[in-house]
Amino acid sequence: MGFSIRGIGVPDGSIDTAKLANNAVTNDKLADGSVDPTKATTELASDSFAGTEVPQTITGTGPTSVYDLKFHTGTAAAIDYKKFTYRALLKSSLVTNTVTIQVYIDSTPYGVGETTTSLTSVVVGEADIDISGLSSGNHTLEVYLSNSDGAESATIEQFDLYLSKK
Repeated sequence: MGFSIRGIGVPDGSIDTAKLANNAVTNDKLADGSVDPTKATTELASDSFAGTEVPQTITGTGPTSVYDLKFHTGTAAAIDYKKFTYRALLKSSLVTNTVTIQVYIDSTPYGVGETTTSLTSVVVGEADIDISGLSSGNHTLEVYLSNSDGAESATIEQFDLYLSKK
């Protein structure tokens, strides 16, 4: 089912010159380079989100890469990510089988890895994992799954990733 967005306009005549301070908006204030990015606050920093609901199942002990995401960070590009948070829905095929999810950036593990033995999907994840030490440039984030019992399976049903500049 689709959705619609309705615009809400400003009634005609509701903003007039008397409501605007003299010279509040000038060509100089709108000129190229008139905004100094060093004065920007991180409170206005935007975050990035990526997610998938495409399930991935592995059999065997692994670890096996199931998702990957490329991202760029660096102060020159004004996308200096400081941390990330992820949430995932995991389940195991057997209660004695421990499923582990681990996130890697450029082949380096980040966070402690989360586990479950649940036969129904459970939310796991980690918050505020520091990535402020990443060098400027392109990076690859990969999500790996593994099992404690090679004859059983691990399923990740959903994965959400938030990259934050704060």
